[in-house]
Amino acid sequence: LILGYTSTFFLGIFSNADAIGIFGAALKISMLISFILVSVNTIAAPKFAELYTQGNLSSLGKTVQDCVKLMVFAAGPVFLLFILAPEWILGFLGPKFKEGSQLLIILSIGQFINVVTGSVGYLLIMSGNESTMRNITVIIAFESIFLNLFLIKFFGALGAAVSTAISIISFNALAFICVRKKLKIWTLPFLPLPKSITALH
Repeated sequence: LILGYTSTFFLGIFSNADAIGIFGAALKISMLISFILVSVNTIAAPKFAELYTQGNLSSLGKTVQDCVKLMVFAAGPVFLLFILAPEWILGFLGPKFKEGSQLLIILSIGQFINVVTGSVGYLLIMSGNESTMRNITVIIAFESIFLNLFLIKFFGALGAAVSTAISIISFNALAFICVRKKLKIWTLPFLPLPKSITALH
C-alpha cells in the first residue's frame, strides 16, 4: 500500500489536483508494460515452486529465462511506443494530459526494468525465501517515503515519477541480487553471466 500510494499522497500535500491527475494517468498507462509480468507470474509461480521442491535449479533457471524472453518480446513494443510517442498516447485523454509526457517516459523505464529482471519476487516467495522478500519490501517502502517526500516537495509530479521509477528499479535490483545469491539463478537471458561471477561458483 505504501509503495502504491505514497507518490499520490505527497502530491496531494505539495502539489495540486492537475498534477495528481496527470501523474495518475501516466502511472496507469505505464503499468500496461508490466501487465504481461502479472500474467506470466500467475502461470509460472506454481511451476517455480514445483521445480524448487524437486531441487531442479537448472530447469528452474531455464524456465525463468524463458519467461523473461516472452515478457520482453511482448512488452518491448509497448515500451517503445510509450518512449517514442508519449504525447500522442496521453493525448487520447485530453490536451492537458500531454504535459505528462516526461512522466510517462520515466515511469515506462521503471516498468520495463521490472519486466526485464523477471519474476524475481515470485522466485523468492516460491523458494522459501518469503522473509527476504518481506525485508526488501520494507526497505523499499521506507526508500519510497523518503524519495517522494524530498523530490515531490521540490519537483512536483516530475519528482513523483522519478521516485516511483527509482523505487521500482531498487526493488527489482535487490530481489535480483538475492535470487542470484540464494538460488544461484541468473534471470537475464539477454545479458551473459559475468565471468567474475561465474568464477565464484
